[in-house]
Amino acid sequence: MGITDIVEAAHVSVGTFYPYFKNKQDLFQNIERLPYQHMEENLLRQEMPAIDKLEAYVRRWMSMLEGCSVNFTRNWLHYASVPPAGEDAQNSSNKIYYDIAALRRILEAGTSSGEFSPDLNVEAAATGIASLLYGTTLRYCSVNASFSLEEWADDVATLVRNIVLPHA
Repeated sequence: MGITDIVEAAHVSVGTFYPYFKNKQDLFQNIERLPYQHMEENLLRQEMPAIDKLEAYVRRWMSMLEGCSVNFTRNWLHYASVPPAGEDAQNSSNKIYYDIAALRRILEAGTSSGEFSPDLNVEAAATGIASLLYGTTLRYCSVNASFSLEEWADDVATLVRNIVLPHA
């Protein structure tokens, strides 16, 4: 399916497509990201502790992928984490960088409210939590979905708590 097929199906001109999207991959990336953007927006609006928002992010993230086939998830994982040829990883529009930014916003809110230690390295924590999510997903794919991501969400949520909450 090419751009022409897409714009014809949408009943718009090719000239209308390009101000919004660089190419077909950019369109698909925007479509794929929508459920996660809605999830983050909903979590940020809710009145709940930041740690609960982080746990909800982990659980919903895994739940969304659990509903897909393992082959789809394998392809999604590659697409979401590997920058396109010629694109700098630090400036990549890949989903993993979106997730790190979303987690950073939740962590910053928790730090600002005093829920998390002011000494929390927000960037390292956001990157670590995203690594847990993507690493768990990689494991899920490598063993042909022989375990449930939703069941592992409890363990991942516990690790997230240990990353961000100060130890007594």
